[in-house]
Amino acid sequence: MERASITSALKRLKFLLFALIIIIAGCSLEKQSGFNRSMQNLTAHYNILFNAREILRLKQESYATSFIDNYNEVLSVYQDTTAKATAADKDLEAAATKANAIINVKEQSHYIGDAYLVLGKVNYLNANYYNAVEYFSYVIRSFPKRLDLQQEALVWKARSIMYLDQLPQAKLVLDSAEKTIKPKKKVPADIYAAKLQYDIDVQDWTDGEEMAIKAVHYCRNKMQRLRWTFILAQVQELNQKPGDAFKNYTQIVKSNVSFEMAFNASLNLIRIEDTRNGIKISRIDRLRDLLRNPNNNDFKDQIYYQMAQLQMADKDIEGAIKNYKLSVRYSVKNQNQKGLSYLRLAEINFKNKGDYLNAKKYYDSTLTSLSTSYPGYQSIRKLSTNLQLLADRLQVITREDTLQALAKMDEKARGAVIDKMVSDRILQQQAIADAAASNAGSYASGPQSGTTGGNSSFYFYNTNAVTQGYTDFKRRWGNRKLEDNWRRSDRSSSDITNNTSNAPQGNDPDAPTGQLQSGKTANTAGSYRQELLKGLPTTPALVVQSDIRIYNAYVDIANFYRDILADKKEAINIYELILRRFPNDPNKPAIFFYTVERKKAADINQLVVGPDV
Repeated sequence: MERASITSALKRLKFLLFALIIIIAGCSLEKQSGFNRSMQNLTAHYNILFNAREILRLKQESYATSFIDNYNEVLSVYQDTTAKATAADKDLEAAATKANAIINVKEQSHYIGDAYLVLGKVNYLNANYYNAVEYFSYVIRSFPKRLDLQQEALVWKARSIMYLDQLPQAKLVLDSAEKTIKPKKKVPADIYAAKLQYDIDVQDWTDGEEMAIKAVHYCRNKMQRLRWTFILAQVQELNQKPGDAFKNYTQIVKSNVSFEMAFNASLNLIRIEDTRNGIKISRIDRLRDLLRNPNNNDFKDQIYYQMAQLQMADKDIEGAIKNYKLSVRYSVKNQNQKGLSYLRLAEINFKNKGDYLNAKKYYDSTLTSLSTSYPGYQSIRKLSTNLQLLADRLQVITREDTLQALAKMDEKARGAVIDKMVSDRILQQQAIADAAASNAGSYASGPQSGTTGGNSSFYFYNTNAVTQGYTDFKRRWGNRKLEDNWRRSDRSSSDITNNTSNAPQGNDPDAPTGQLQSGKTANTAGSYRQELLKGLPTTPALVVQSDIRIYNAYVDIANFYRDILADKKEAINIYELILRRFPNDPNKPAIFFYTVERKKAADINQLVVGPDV
């Protein structure tokens, strides 16, 4: 028993000594000494900071993997996320925790500035750009002797400010970053790359080419260098240097970049290549060859789009329309491409055909397909919104002119014309129904054994059910990419177009059975006839009221061209039409003054500048 008690006492004594040693060591490590600084530097650099940087590297790689490039525009220099997730990112929180551990626990180490830089990057990747700017500014002010930190903080600060759309301030920061470059030391390619992004944003293609060349030259990451080489080729195209662009695109095609980038480089080569070995090459034929390659099935939408672009340049409008529509049909994954094809169809209907009703439909579909971050999205929305006014006023004029013409006919002739109009309406509705049924077949194949869609209880054989379901889905969810977790709104890399509340609710040319008219059923033959007869201006008072509606519609159209579209020439044409049709207009002096003054200005401009090229 005595030996056991002695053993127990020794164990307690050893435990107390061990605890005392730990306490003493802990206190000694907090003291300012060379040994303590060395230990803190060791653990801060090779343990905490290394892991934090690794988290950020993996996060940036995940962003790059999910980033969707728009090859119809100059690519972004960096594949960052621009959408702030609603849920907290646990990986970025872990990186921030490690950085704070260095700041709070390893205060004797040389890596306090690195820790603050990590915190700035965490906020940047979380889309907290204001906070990011503050962290980077602190690093720049507090660690002037660390050139590497200074340069990196300046680059990331400029990138943050560009996301805040404060381009003049970003330019000042980038100028400061360029001044820190010392040619005899390691030159950071990111300084030139960030300046390249600035040049893209302000469309300074001359300086952009210079920055891209330097960024490519100093870049040590092979895949990043190839991406910047592609951007360099795009900028050289804009600078009217097809030879240089051709050389760089060829380098991309021969490299091991992603298939999508190589494919788009091939498309661009076709676009800028007019002759080769002295033989004229048909770019349309080369694009058709790409269509036949099964490896390009996922890129048919882009091929058809490029074919349409070439046809538009050759004034083949009908051929371009056909290929733009094929581009829409084959756009499954690339919603921005579908939106661009819709946009071109809208512009053709608006500018070339003067079909404002169809233009309105295509503009609306453009807005439901394009990402809200697409350049010019808000301008497209503004035009689409105001086109409804133009379409409505043109419908008023057409209706009132038709009714006035019918009212002037004798009853027998009027009856014959109305019968013809009703018949045409019936045929038109039947054609729409037939086209709708045919179009729905591409979404859901009917039974293979003689069972008709109307007799089947299967949902996808019911044209009306499919149409209603399609419309309801787009109204609630907008355009969703075909991918896992499509319904989740908080995934960090989502490219969902947020159009569930702000999306235009107009006609959608992409719907499987045409477009449902906002819940309204089509007019029957009887109701259409009654509508025509009821609206006839058969008395002088009714004719005056009809003329007032026409006059007001023309004035709205003229003002629309003048104030919204800034199309002075077309506005003058409409004002002159008003003067011819309504010579007793009390506003005649003001309208006449406007048209004369604008014509004088145009004549003076013609004398000074010369004729349009």
